Amino acid sequence: MFKRNYRKNIGLMAGVEFFAFLGITSFWILFLS
Repeated sequence: MFKRNYRKNIGLMAGVEFFAFLGITSFWILFLS
């Protein structure tokens, strides 16, 4: 299932997780401040 585009999927998932983490963190900073 993930054998063909293994590297592409890993990069995409890492990017999505990174941006999601960034968005949640910035949201919490704005919400708490």
